[in-house]
Amino acid sequence: MGRVPESLPLSLIRVLHIPLDESGAGWELYFEQLTSEERDRASRFRFDADRLRFAKCRAILRRTLGEMLGVPPRDVVLRFGEHGKPHLAEGHDIEFNVSHTRGAGLIAIHRGDALGIDVEHAKRMSDLDGVARRVFTAREQDQLFAMGEAARRTQFFRLWTAKEAFLKAIGSGLSLAPSCVEAFLPERDGRPGYFECPQVKNAGSLSCVEIALPGSTNLAATLCAPRESSQFEVAITS
Repeated sequence: MGRVPESLPLSLIRVLHIPLDESGAGWELYFEQLTSEERDRASRFRFDADRLRFAKCRAILRRTLGEMLGVPPRDVVLRFGEHGKPHLAEGHDIEFNVSHTRGAGLIAIHRGDALGIDVEHAKRMSDLDGVARRVFTAREQDQLFAMGEAARRTQFFRLWTAKEAFLKAIGSGLSLAPSCVEAFLPERDGRPGYFECPQVKNAGSLSCVEIALPGSTNLAATLCAPRESSQFEVAITS
């Protein structure tokens, strides 16, 4: 896998793209780097594809953090916030976030402030319009419903991943309704997007950056990071 150097600059975010075999084959290969509790959790999933998503992404996360901390993967101590966001113990400046979906996982990691990442497979939902009416703002819905069917599906997942990445960055999960977050998507000229949310004091300091994943036309991915840390590079891992 691509190694994240200990000297990773504050302004640069490494995004690890983790291909996932949709059959779930080989999920047991990642057990050696997991804790006993994580191995038990992986084994309880009903389908091999779900076992692989969890085991491979957690193993690569542990391996990467272990390289940065100078410890074996299983010795990395992960803690979890009130709404489930993973983090290291106090005293470390490494921030990371993980997301996975059908066919791919992503890990965003850097030395700096909190960030969030989300990846979604664009074929996984059927009632997009119904979901949009519940979780998108009036402005977002107006934009969405003015589009044709194909463009509307693409726009839906651009907005969805942006909102999810924002909620993950601030650590709220769905305790804050996605409809409270206004996502202004990135411009075609390369400028990052931004967010507005009256309930979150620092919402305006977070950027919205879309990530193109090689060979993955059905995947939408968005990174939410502090404006000064919105530069990133993507490394494919195995």
